Amino acid sequence: MAHVIKKKDIELPAGIAEAAAAATCAITTGSLLFSVQSLWPVEPVKMASLSGAMFGLMLRILPAYVRQWFSDLRDRSTLAGIESFTRAWCSPPLITNELSLIKKNDLADENFSISVSKSANEVVATYTKDETGMDLVSIFLHLTHYGLLMLIV
Repeated sequence: MAHVIKKKDIELPAGIAEAAAAATCAITTGSLLFSVQSLWPVEPVKMASLSGAMFGLMLRILPAYVRQWFSDLRDRSTLAGIESFTRAWCSPPLITNELSLIKKNDLADENFSISVSKSANEVVATYTKDETGMDLVSIFLHLTHYGLLMLIV
């Protein structure tokens, strides 16, 4: 029987743990202020925290630029590290944020509805005509090969 390692069970090195926490915080708050304010005096761990916060905020605000930068990288160990970090620490709050925004915006009318499943990371748009529902599009937010968000229709 394979043992599944959960994110909370992983013990990260000092700099990576702060970067992960800062990335998650920057994604959820949309700000780097917390990291910049705690930067002085400059130490390696604080620089790691600032780097993580900047990476998380870039994923939230400019995902296409991050995706292009990631696809231009050639070092396999760097690619694997960034992918793992993004998948574990950045993608979950990004997906949660996107699904919450969709759920908050009520776009439904008498013939059209949108349902959000946070547990399945899925959005389904349904059109109803003559009491028959037809799923127009089903979007699944997936943690991809690149560890960056991608829509699968």
